[in-house]
Amino acid sequence: MMEFRKSQVQKLADDSSLTIGDVTTVNLTQLRGGVQSNVVPPLLEAVFDIRIAVTVDIAAFEKQVRDWCAEAGGGIELEFEMKNPFVEPTKIDASNPYWVAFKKALDDL
Repeated sequence: MMEFRKSQVQKLADDSSLTIGDVTTVNLTQLRGGVQSNVVPPLLEAVFDIRIAVTVDIAAFEKQVRDWCAEAGGGIELEFEMKNPFVEPTKIDASNPYWVAFKKALDDL
């Protein structure tokens, strides 16, 4: 997961035309396991905050993550605290009447 994160950071650095929304962001936000330093914990938990770029196939990305878990040796449970379906990006051109009205209001300021 961290190698994928590194590749996305590099992709953003290599192309100045990209913005943060053009890459998938991966942030390790929590690690949990054990209660004392001299005992190997029976369970470890890692929590990642992942924001998937709109150009990424969500099902394919989830399959990739599951494949990484299998490659790591199995015995890994994957749970989604929040998983939203793909939402088409809002069009910001003349085909969207809401955008046209919003843009006109701003232009008139």
